[in-house]
Amino acid sequence: MLSRVLLVGANTTYATLLRYRLESKRSIRLHQVDTGAEAIEAFNKATTLALVAPDLPDGNGLDLVESLRAGWRNVPILLMVRPDEADAARAALSHGATDVLVAGSSDLDRMEWWVEQARRNTATVAPPVDIPCDLTLAGDSLAIRRTRSRIRQAQHTDAPVLLAAESGLEPDTWAQRLHAGSLRADGPFVAVDGAVMSDAAVSDALFGSSDAPGASSEAAHGTLFVDNIGLLSREIQEALFTMVDTETIPAHKDRSASPFQARLICGTGRDLEALARTDALHPDLHDLLTQHAIPLPPLRERTEDLLLLAQRLLREKTADTDAGPLSFSVPAMRRLMAYDWPGNHRELASAIEQGIRTAQGLEVTADDLFPDEDSLPDTDAFASSISTTDFFSTGSNADPQASDLDSPDSSHSDAEDRAPAQSAAEAETTRAPRSLFDLKASDVAALDPPSPSSAPDVSSKKTPLEQVAVQAPDAIIPLEELHVLAIEHALHVCDGDIKQAARALGVPSSTVSHVASQLVSSVATLP
Repeated sequence: MLSRVLLVGANTTYATLLRYRLESKRSIRLHQVDTGAEAIEAFNKATTLALVAPDLPDGNGLDLVESLRAGWRNVPILLMVRPDEADAARAALSHGATDVLVAGSSDLDRMEWWVEQARRNTATVAPPVDIPCDLTLAGDSLAIRRTRSRIRQAQHTDAPVLLAAESGLEPDTWAQRLHAGSLRADGPFVAVDGAVMSDAAVSDALFGSSDAPGASSEAAHGTLFVDNIGLLSREIQEALFTMVDTETIPAHKDRSASPFQARLICGTGRDLEALARTDALHPDLHDLLTQHAIPLPPLRERTEDLLLLAQRLLREKTADTDAGPLSFSVPAMRRLMAYDWPGNHRELASAIEQGIRTAQGLEVTADDLFPDEDSLPDTDAFASSISTTDFFSTGSNADPQASDLDSPDSSHSDAEDRAPAQSAAEAETTRAPRSLFDLKASDVAALDPPSPSSAPDVSSKKTPLEQVAVQAPDAIIPLEELHVLAIEHALHVCDGDIKQAARALGVPSSTVSHVASQLVSSVATLP
């Protein structure tokens, strides 16, 4: 089954290049309309992704984005902008756009990324209309939906609850959510953290002192939340169990015993197996709490939600700035989803704050997010290192052994050396533009967009560059795509030997390996 991309209001040249890349290379069908009214009529369940221009003949692209988002919650809706239209891009994000496509800045790669996510249904591709008030609760993954279901079930009971959360998951947010939907929602929510105070201070905070009543009294008929329950002393744990069991706040210091009317919710940073294994809880309290235990899912189990959470954090942290980055690069998005996030939300927020501080331009790159890690190839830097040398340049004087794609002064691959020689005037006409929006219709006048049925056979004996030359001899290929074609060609010449291809190109083996895995994946996902 073919994926379907709806293109709204783009110029003819851009649409032609998109059609070539999508239909002939990815078996993705492109449907183009000119106006917002046509887009609303054409948008249907078969639409995998929508690409909208900011200016339409019958209105504003931002208004169309907002209208489409109101009716279609989980379809990626991207706005196309020029590099100097950052304000329009920010406005699009606030109107419900999933992402923005900045022309000439990995635009086609970014679009294909979102198509892939929607096609595989492995990511929450758009912020839901009814976004929860707290980022911790956001998402639509199976793990987070199960947790919400357990919270709803607990809201209909009055039994004590244990929230088991790893570091960085903020169980107090879930406890407040549970309280807000429970029968005790009209009562107070009072929290005590057992990790930040001494045993004596925790005892006073819970049961009261000569100067002030304790949290057990202040909670009244509401909810008492005790976090890090496993760090409390056995005496305090036993007193908590007795308080819940007898519904009586024990006498403490000069305060006499009094009725306990609140509901008890506890949080722990250990999983349930660790609690039982380490004997961190008093046996009676352990039996009481584990009857209604709710494990909170870590981020590594919520891959589908990572982009949604990361985008929300990025937008919230740059909301008051005019020059902050707008989105993540495609390699950065891959890195976000591949990382385990042992520190969960807290670590994710810290990484994004770091990325915002170091980002240059409109995108946060993988290096911005993980400056001290080198576990994945730096495809951001690799793509940006390719110079604007013409695609089929004169190669008679080039030295294949001296070729270095990482050097801005030398971007000739072996494929370029084999290309037909051109005159200086011809080379100038085939020089890649700074932006796809800068192309003229005459640049691709001879290009007849292939239909999906005429897509090239993946088993063809032609090299990748030869396939491009045959199918679209007059097309100008975006620079972002050249490095993939060069690596694909090198792998073809070297019979798939990654190390040999890397030596010939003058790039790290990890870079070739990463691109090779992408090529295999893209072929495997074709219908």
